[in-house]
Amino acid sequence: MTTSRWAVLLCKFKGDDSEPLPRARYEELFTGPGLGRWNMPDFFCAVSHGQLELAMDVHGWMELAQKQSEYVGSGANPQGRLDLITWAREAAAGAGIDLSPYANLVVVTNAPSDLFGGGSGVVCYDDGRNLAMSGLAPGLLGQEIGHGFGLAHSRLDGTTDDYTDPFDVMSTARARMADNPFWTTRTVRGDAVYPIGPGLNAGNMTIAGWVDQSRVRRITSGHAVDTVVELRPLHRHDLPGFLMIDYRGLLVEFRHNSDWDAGIGAPAVLVHRIEDGITYLVKDQNGQTAGVPGSTWGPQISSITVESIDAANLSARVRLKSINFVPDIPEFEPSLADLMEQQPHEISVAAALARVGEELRFSSPTELGM
Repeated sequence: MTTSRWAVLLCKFKGDDSEPLPRARYEELFTGPGLGRWNMPDFFCAVSHGQLELAMDVHGWMELAQKQSEYVGSGANPQGRLDLITWAREAAAGAGIDLSPYANLVVVTNAPSDLFGGGSGVVCYDDGRNLAMSGLAPGLLGQEIGHGFGLAHSRLDGTTDDYTDPFDVMSTARARMADNPFWTTRTVRGDAVYPIGPGLNAGNMTIAGWVDQSRVRRITSGHAVDTVVELRPLHRHDLPGFLMIDYRGLLVEFRHNSDWDAGIGAPAVLVHRIEDGITYLVKDQNGQTAGVPGSTWGPQISSITVESIDAANLSARVRLKSINFVPDIPEFEPSLADLMEQQPHEISVAAALARVGEELRFSSPTELGM
């Protein structure tokens, strides 16, 4: 297990002495007292197959040297966002807090500020008014802390729009979150203030290096295949069996509508691909993203098909099939006869042998004199 230490800095804007929540709530959300209560260390343990310990220490309250009105950061003004993190670091230094042991930090302000995350830090707030979803919702913080680990927003295949994978916490703007079983506060409209989930998709877990590779069924060769793999829910490392399939670069996962994924609606098999550090949710042949029994991805010569889903027993059966896998070839590839007509010193032995294999592979028994 890898331990990543983070500091949580509770910061008051200058002239505002309010404390929206009791300190115990921050301890529950970020540290040991909240383990088992859907807090952030719980989340990252689940989505890392138990390979990441997010060790967080809460410091503060401490007062910033700046007023709330001085904060001008936004997505369009990233420097302003960095300034707020710098203010918090300066306040921590003034309070005698050594931040050098920490890999990153979370800045929690006592009044409305922002919600973002990255390599320089995470910023969030809860003003205690319960008018909308809180910036302390685990479903939102999962994305922002994920950014702190270098993860990007996830997408639907065929688009470059962010926030388009509803099964992934890195798409929180459209993610299928669930009610928090522990922090049950609701807004005046009845919406959850502190929703949880969903978990990370298999692609982002792969990018972060959090997949238990011993639990991956991997098929990367070009040989024909016809096999059925039984999958367990992606984040249920406690259950025996495969948790993911790597089928020639397509990542297949089973998600069950429980725990961090309680809000996804129904059990489903998903397929993702990774390109340039971004995950893409792939649609099946019917244009659907949530695979159910009968769902198929890919042409008939190479396909992924959901055979069955057993929700009660937390498993799904997926068939992987290809009758031939033809590698990419150049626009012009000489035949064996063409190669043999060349001068001896021009003949590539490797090319000739490779071509022999290809002609034997694709010739009929009659053509081979059999």
